[in-house]
Amino acid sequence: MTHDKEFKMIKQVIHGQGQQCGAIMTQLAIFRSKAETDNVKLPKCIGKPINIWNLEPVGEVYALLIDYCQCLWPDLNLVPEFSPVLGMSFVASQVARLVPYIQKDGICYGCTYNKHTQADSLASKSTPNEDDP
Repeated sequence: MTHDKEFKMIKQVIHGQGQQCGAIMTQLAIFRSKAETDNVKLPKCIGKPINIWNLEPVGEVYALLIDYCQCLWPDLNLVPEFSPVLGMSFVASQVARLVPYIQKDGICYGCTYNKHTQADSLASKSTPNEDDP
């Protein structure tokens, strides 16, 4: 979060010098539209659902994911798969898909997944101006 003084100074520079440089105003408009409307973007082609029970360490990924989803969407009343408790079943083979990257606020975060070793073989973060593997 930007400190109030920094925000005011940036705003002053934008309105003072930004009017003279159309590129700054264009870049700001693009960033604002991405940040305000689409915080997270996924690839157009998403693979088939995976069974999260098969991910290492076995069982821990499922437990973390169901806890997170229960906190995020308490109104869904998510319950573990095969639970006798009434609620919406959190089925391990239908709730997750592997994606090569996600884009949040114009920054791309990605990795490649090695199917044989079940480990990430490359992780990356790229901003609009640079690539940092």
